[in-house]
Amino acid sequence: MVTDAEKDKENDEEIRRKIKASNSLDGYCFGVRNSISNEQFSSALSQTNKDTISNEITDALSWIESSSDALMLLTLNPNKKNLKIN
Repeated sequence: MVTDAEKDKENDEEIRRKIKASNSLDGYCFGVRNSISNEQFSSALSQTNKDTISNEITDALSWIESSSDALMLLTLNPNKKNLKIN
């Protein structure tokens, strides 16, 4: 029983690290998107660079969204297991 609890704790910590990393990347993407929308900053970039950055941000956010679904499943499955009555 203690071994199961330790294993669950390790899994929970791993899920928390992944969610934290996902949230960090998400925040970074929105920060960069806001920066390239800022006239003062964006005037230093060519339209090609702005388009490239915007496309990369869109790709990263799409990846985060699809990964978030997988992380949600990783989070829900152990919680469901904890609710089952033996």
